Amino acid sequence: MKKVNFYNIILEGIILKKLCSLLIIVLFLSACGDDSNSNETSTSENQSDIDKLVMAYLPLEGGEGVQQTNAEFEDGLSEKIGVPVESYQVSSYNAAIEAMGNEEADMVIMPPFAYILGVERAGIEALVGAKEQDGVQSNIIVSSESEIEDITQLEGKTFGFVDPSSSSGHLLPKTMMLDEMDMSVEELENDFLKEEQFVGSHESALIGAVNGQYDATAIASPIPEALVDRGVIEEDSYRIIAESDTTPPPPFSVRGGLPEETKDQVKEYLLNFDEPNFLQNLLGMEGAEFVEVDDSDYDFYRTMSESLNMSPEELMNQ
Repeated sequence: MKKVNFYNIILEGIILKKLCSLLIIVLFLSACGDDSNSNETSTSENQSDIDKLVMAYLPLEGGEGVQQTNAEFEDGLSEKIGVPVESYQVSSYNAAIEAMGNEEADMVIMPPFAYILGVERAGIEALVGAKEQDGVQSNIIVSSESEIEDITQLEGKTFGFVDPSSSSGHLLPKTMMLDEMDMSVEELENDFLKEEQFVGSHESALIGAVNGQYDATAIASPIPEALVDRGVIEEDSYRIIAESDTTPPPPFSVRGGLPEETKDQVKEYLLNFDEPNFLQNLLGMEGAEFVEVDDSDYDFYRTMSESLNMSPEELMNQ
């Protein structure tokens, strides 16, 4: 009868157990490595999942000079983010918002009410704002010969607004009057003011007030000084009876689904971009620059929308 070597059996069992433990450790480390590689691959894909950036421009005048300025802007941005930058012109604010929502456009600069609508409809995000040197306010103005001293004395008077869709020339001053008088839009328009007129431009609105065409007007704050400098009106021909807070600047927005790295690169490029002709040609803003903004800055316009009891779309399409 063959003798059983219990020592060898025990030794073999110990070795086998250690080998199994070692195999389990190797498999575990391998799995962790795969996860790490997977995460790295996923991160890499998220950071480079665009092969171009598309900017939508709103309808502009200016011809070849504007196109050349835009091309220089796009070339510099392309170099910064490492992918081509393409552009095309959209027909309206609504078309730009729709293009952002459908991922047919990645960037656009538009007025604040259009931006608010874009946030609601397409999840766009404001990266920077285009701010003029001193910012813009809405000023309610009367002729220097007028006896009107404040908003309360506008009761029974005629008012010359710029345009129904103008923020500083209609929507904002009307909100100021509503807040001051604590009344509804209907009460302001039908009972408080004797008559409203829309004259088409900020310059025409101020000239009309100075000449007595109506009792008061509201315009963007840079206009009076500009008309005085050009000799159109005299410096002492008007008085400001009320002024708003400085309005948040038009935002330069991007599609919310863009990679965060790309958003950061675009923002850095814009904040360091120093070509005054670009914003002059694009928005008619002389001496403007890109500045930091936050979505909450545009609660200013959301509050205005609520005061006027109108949606951003209604205000934009006035």
